[in-house]
Amino acid sequence: MTSIADNPITQRVEAILADILPAGEPVPPDAPLRARGLDSLGATRLVLELAEEVGVEVPRGWLAGRRG
Repeated sequence: MTSIADNPITQRVEAILADILPAGEPVPPDAPLRARGLDSLGATRLVLELAEEVGVEVPRGWLAGRRG
C-alpha cells in the first residue's frame, strides 16, 4: 500500500510549502498551516503556486479556516 507521502502531488505541495514557510523548529506536517508559520502573504503565494504547479484552485478562505 502506498503512503500519501509517496504521492507526487503531496511531495510537490510539501516542496512549495518548504519554499514559503519560515525555517525553524520542526512542526508536524498535519499541524495547521498557521502553526507552521504561514502568514497572509505566504497564503496568497501558496494559492497561486498550487494553481500553477498542481492545477488546483484553493478558495483563500480555506487557508484561514473558513469552509464556505
